[in-house]
Amino acid sequence: FCFEMQNFSENPYFEDRKLTKSYAFADDGTTTINATSIKWKEGMEINGNAIKKKGSKRPLVEESFFTWFTDTEHKSLADGVQDEVAEIIKEDLWPNPLKYFNNEVEEFEGDDEDEE
Repeated sequence: FCFEMQNFSENPYFEDRKLTKSYAFADDGTTTINATSIKWKEGMEINGNAIKKKGSKRPLVEESFFTWFTDTEHKSLADGVQDEVAEIIKEDLWPNPLKYFNNEVEEFEGDDEDEE
């Protein structure tokens, strides 16, 4: 399976015209992940801006669309760790893409914070 974002116009942030991220799901439950290493223009990198919170031992890294491309650690379903985006694409989008194309997607549980 491969997720691909392509046809980026020239922009002041990064050099790439295409970003890709691919997944290989093994029978033993492991997932191999490969992604484009984003070539940021000088001074424009938006990932990795660690913020040290008071009383925190680890710095907090701001999440963005681009942090998804940098997360390429090998993950095991047995460990209970998986990439949610990849899992949704594999289980829902890939088998029935017309549902998304026709905007027939149901809301996911927990999407509406005002429900409770």
